[in-house]
Amino acid sequence: MFSVFRKKPLSSAYAGIAKEVFDVSEQLERRSGIPVFSQSAWEASLRDIPEESSQDVFANRLTAAGRSWLAALNTEAFAGRLQSGESQHFILQGDVAAERGKLILSFAEKTLASFEQDLHGIVEFGPASKLPILVFSEQDDYYRYVSAYFPEGHFGLSSGMFLSHGLGHFVFPAGEMWMLESVIAHELFHATVKHLPLPAWLNEGLASNAEFRYGNRFHDPRSANDSLPHHRRYWDAEKLQRFWAGFSFYNADDGQELSYDLARRLVLGLSPDWRTARTFILRARLDDAGESAAKEILGYSLATAAEAITGVENVAPDPTTWTDDPFGGGYA
Repeated sequence: MFSVFRKKPLSSAYAGIAKEVFDVSEQLERRSGIPVFSQSAWEASLRDIPEESSQDVFANRLTAAGRSWLAALNTEAFAGRLQSGESQHFILQGDVAAERGKLILSFAEKTLASFEQDLHGIVEFGPASKLPILVFSEQDDYYRYVSAYFPEGHFGLSSGMFLSHGLGHFVFPAGEMWMLESVIAHELFHATVKHLPLPAWLNEGLASNAEFRYGNRFHDPRSANDSLPHHRRYWDAEKLQRFWAGFSFYNADDGQELSYDLARRLVLGLSPDWRTARTFILRARLDDAGESAAKEILGYSLATAAEAITGVENVAPDPTTWTDDPFGGGYA
């Protein structure tokens, strides 16, 4: 078992809550041998709690149900070989060494505290009192797990993913800790803004920038513009609409990497004034990719911002050209 990471000694009441398990094994959905926390499991978890109960009661029950789901996942899909451990805000389950597990929990706690301090009013932790994290030492296990949440063949390679379906959680393949820090910062950001109707490009752009600010990722300024020629060659009007709609982040080609880089650059250029950028973030909406908020708050169309990077003129988000999202359920 991973040792429980504790920033401070925990009260006996908290320790008691940490051991609670609420059985939802019968309500879990099974997809290709992977138990998935379903809507039925969610409803069963909260059914007997009075409506007037505090949010902490609901949050602790969801965490207790989460432990039941993780136990079923370990037993049914991974032959009981995964270890688990908990910190104040996280439950970690995986097959990495105990010392690595403690480092992951420690960094997750530190990063969450930084988010709450720096991004107050934007990030929100919950709804469970503890967020599940899954980490796999083998890439095959990682992709076998995440494929349960996506139609076959509809996602590209990734170093981690936040899955919002059911009980939101994030998952990543193991690596060196200095590499994992940027992954944890990225996926934890997704987890803490899931309550906002953010356009995919804004969500991914903010999460990608979180890798640099909070993770162990360094961008050499000497190569800052190396990708610009690739942007100029790749993007056209049709591909930019897929970007605004959020579909290009799931491409299994160069478009996926360029989508993340374009999103990161767009976020960096939002506004030099943090209060203005913050207002835009809070008002941007998924249904028009933030176009109306950009015009109102930033004073320009997103087409202008995209043109500065891609060279493609006059391609503002046009929701009338978008089809329903065939991927759903996750951010990489």
